[in-house]
Amino acid sequence: MTIPDVILETYSSGTGDHTTVSNFFDIQWRQYVTTQDAVLNNGSAYLVGAYRNVQSLVLNNATEVVEGLVVDSIKGGVGFRNHTVPPGFSYGVTWEEDLLFVEPETVCVDTNLTLDYTVISANGTTISDVVLTDRGGFINLNQTFPEPDYGNPQVNPDLHGRAYTAAWLHNVYTALYLNVTNPRNQTTGALPWRYLNSVMNQTFLRGESSWRSTSVADFDSLVITTKFSDYLGSMEGYTNASNPGVNTNIFGINQENYTEIHDWCSNPSRFPANITNILVGCGLMRGVPHRQDPGTPFVFETGSKWSQKLFACASAVKATIKTVSLTYNRTDGWFQTLAVTDIQDKQYTDERSMPLWGVEETGNRYRVSDLNPIWGLVSPAYQESAN
Repeated sequence: MTIPDVILETYSSGTGDHTTVSNFFDIQWRQYVTTQDAVLNNGSAYLVGAYRNVQSLVLNNATEVVEGLVVDSIKGGVGFRNHTVPPGFSYGVTWEEDLLFVEPETVCVDTNLTLDYTVISANGTTISDVVLTDRGGFINLNQTFPEPDYGNPQVNPDLHGRAYTAAWLHNVYTALYLNVTNPRNQTTGALPWRYLNSVMNQTFLRGESSWRSTSVADFDSLVITTKFSDYLGSMEGYTNASNPGVNTNIFGINQENYTEIHDWCSNPSRFPANITNILVGCGLMRGVPHRQDPGTPFVFETGSKWSQKLFACASAVKATIKTVSLTYNRTDGWFQTLAVTDIQDKQYTDERSMPLWGVEETGNRYRVSDLNPIWGLVSPAYQESAN
């Protein structure tokens, strides 16, 4: 596959030949594989990037240099840099560079539902009595749909509003799945919320036919998934603990219902792919287990009781320019002593000195979910470009 010259020129124009700021085309994969798609590249094979997990840096709590990157695991962010050092200094050198960074922003909202269980094996590897507990997620659920603010996401991404909507929809679908309440009946005209079969701390058991893992390994960690029904297994098995023999899913709630949460949290499918609408990823986070009875909070002892909160989360990525201070104290070209001493937001003297950001123009022919438009700094000469 090839990229038209006009696109290459436009989205390389904002960085020039002698800048330290990267552009879209400077960011490359280290590993590639070939793939084919009947609707792309005339059905011929083409290269795509392949993800390879080499090293985890997220828990280092440091600013550090790795191949091609400056990683800030303190504030969160990754900068792109071609690692070189200034020549001609006999005793080392310190200097500053402006770099392109991408920064994650995430907001999570408590669903006020928890997964609770008891460790039963002598070696602490088996659990039982796994229940979903209403900590207010059903009994105190707002009965009005909370639509996020989609008005100007470049100024206000409203990640909290998106995460709150995801949590609300998750709780509504789960309440319907458990027959805690009823949906609107389009045939009879019956209104929703006619009843509410839950109280604070009401528990719901897993039925016999659902996914019934009894291994601590499936519960003893923080879990992040894009599948909002992850903990419900086959969608056939939770029951009200007061009547465990009855399957509660009388409204036919399935995985597709939970998939719709992404349309509201990320971007409604009607939204076009343009500079106004942003990339947002949403999912469910199962928090780390918290012990509920006396004892050490770090050991799964036999008979101990544990609880995990469920959160709905919305994440976006922000592109920005930062000024990075670097130091190097060798003269033999060995990069091991190349280090980051400070990272600050780039300061501009006035609005005219600020860079111009651009996103590929698609004429609103594609939805946000259809493609990933090219973006980056562009020269003012391309400000009115059709691309």
